[in-house]
Amino acid sequence: MTSQPSKSIASMSALVTQLNMSEPKNWLLADLPAEAQAYIAHDRIFWFEGLDKGNFDLDQFKDLHTANGEYHYVWIEVGQDDKIIVVGRTKFDPQTSDRGDLFRSYRVHLDKSGDEIARLQYGDDYDAEVTDLFEAIETKINAYVKGAVVIPLDVATTADVHQLESEIGDAVVSKYGALNPNSHHIGRETIVVADEA
Repeated sequence: MTSQPSKSIASMSALVTQLNMSEPKNWLLADLPAEAQAYIAHDRIFWFEGLDKGNFDLDQFKDLHTANGEYHYVWIEVGQDDKIIVVGRTKFDPQTSDRGDLFRSYRVHLDKSGDEIARLQYGDDYDAEVTDLFEAIETKINAYVKGAVVIPLDVATTADVHQLESEIGDAVVSKYGALNPNSHHIGRETIVVADEA
């Protein structure tokens, strides 16, 4: 599915205000079920610019419940123009340096067959024509990412994490749109492909 028209969130700070109940009349998550609300650490929602792990506020997870020693959170990635890119969820083990897939760079690649064809077509020029081009595209794509809003979850098991991602994602995308408006539903719906033969 293509992106939905996106509206500016004004700033990541403004989005945090709408997520954390500090202004009840503008509360973005007001329609979430009570059981979902109970898992959101509303007073610990934070944002940071630049997807640098050093900017990630690990203190916001202190004393939250973990599932198997891992902390869970929903994240809202924001572009340089203050528009939503995607809503996702991830987990991390505080004993490691990995803070989840929010920090993974966007990659551009060919599938196996496409790569073999490109190697055949470009021969000795493969690196200069294909690899260098893909690296330039990746650099430009990743430079578009301004930062993220992080919503820590206070969960003892992973059972409700997927549902929370969907519910929070729906609320955010409904109001602001997103470049990738469906990612927060991947893996939670059955897709039926009709046989046209």
